[in-house]
Amino acid sequence: VVIAISWLVISLVTSSLVRLGDRMIDRRLLFNQTATVVRFAMWSIGAVLAVRALNLSREVLLAMTGAAAVTIGFALKDLAASVLAGLTIIIDRPFQVGDRVAFGGFYGEITSIGLRSVRLTTLDDNLITIPNNKFLTEIVSSGNAGALDMQIQMDFLVAVNQDIDLAKKIVGECMVSNRYV
Repeated sequence: VVIAISWLVISLVTSSLVRLGDRMIDRRLLFNQTATVVRFAMWSIGAVLAVRALNLSREVLLAMTGAAAVTIGFALKDLAASVLAGLTIIIDRPFQVGDRVAFGGFYGEITSIGLRSVRLTTLDDNLITIPNNKFLTEIVSSGNAGALDMQIQMDFLVAVNQDIDLAKKIVGECMVSNRYV
């Protein structure tokens, strides 16, 4: 009964928050985020109330608490690994904020290094969040290793029906006018 009531209340609250978000477009994301947090909190409260309603013995409650602790421990294993890997990255410094790196099929600039994850902005302006523990087990290629300048390779595609000599001239002028070339 407690679970059914919890489900009904959660459905009503969630649908109300979604409708509010649909009415107030400028705050839609805030209402959706709030709905997610409220849903999680209400399910947690409903589960606790359901267990209390069963009036279980102390031994059963201890066994359930132990099982929940083991489950939470396994769930937080990756988070703990990422935090420890974040400390390793900060101390070892295989790359720094501002470096251009290639990792896991992505190439871009490191915009932040946190305890849990590294943020990489790709050349097409996508923000990639990578858990720190991935950097300990996979290969990372750094293009400039902390230096302000770096050598890069650029591919220029010229259509078959275009003037290749003109394209070479334009690229040459760009290179000559750039103080870093």
